Amino acid sequence: REISKEVADCNLELAEKVRHNRKPDKQYHESYLFSRRPPVPLPKVFLTQEQYGNFLDGQVKLKTDREQKEMRETKMHEKDEQKHLKEEILKSKQRDIDEKVTGIKSYQAALNVQLQNKPYRYPSAVSDSDGPIFGKFDVNPAQV
Repeated sequence: REISKEVADCNLELAEKVRHNRKPDKQYHESYLFSRRPPVPLPKVFLTQEQYGNFLDGQVKLKTDREQKEMRETKMHEKDEQKHLKEEILKSKQRDIDEKVTGIKSYQAALNVQLQNKPYRYPSAVSDSDGPIFGKFDVNPAQV
């Protein structure tokens, strides 16, 4: 029972330390800053309808310009990446072709060496009989 009390006290102390560490600092106001949010126009009372419309049109134009710029940049990056990939593929193909050519050349050199250093061959067999050797009695009916 005493051990359980000690464990409970230890757990309570740790929980308080964790709670204390999790408390937010009150130095900053709890608000969010929207860096990409367009500025809010003045209240409608001070702007005419035309001015308010022009202000909103300007915000829309800024947004579309930014989106078009981002799209152009992404297309340019994609083209650069494709160009780089194309160059890498061409280099690898050229390397494969070069390896194949060197392999063919080395194989041909080995064959040439084998042709130059042919082993001694036996002379062709010359028959020492004038007639057929096998089956000469098969056609003679007297021998059958």
